[in-house]
Amino acid sequence: MDTNLNKPRELDTLITIYFGQDYTVIDENGDVEALLEAYFNDSEKLNLELLLDDIKELEEQADGYSVFIKRYSFDFDPTLWGFTAQSWLEMIKSRASHKLNEICQ
Repeated sequence: MDTNLNKPRELDTLITIYFGQDYTVIDENGDVEALLEAYFNDSEKLNLELLLDDIKELEEQADGYSVFIKRYSFDFDPTLWGFTAQSWLEMIKSRASHKLNEICQ
């Protein structure tokens, strides 16, 4: 993954729509669980697979977390929810994997 926003990613959808500047439209308290639940409810299996692929790609890059911060710094700051970039991505990966397993059963 790189910082080029002209190459859309599923992670873009999660961040800009559900955790971006208008997140209070989805949940006025900005609760991480509520925002993720809204994303999961709106997503298909393919969306979750693409999201997990994006996270895997970032994790495999030597500078992946730096790329993440640069790519999303105008829309999202994980520290507002008490996370680092790495811990936020790990939490999203875990939750998305769990949701994908539920869908596939």
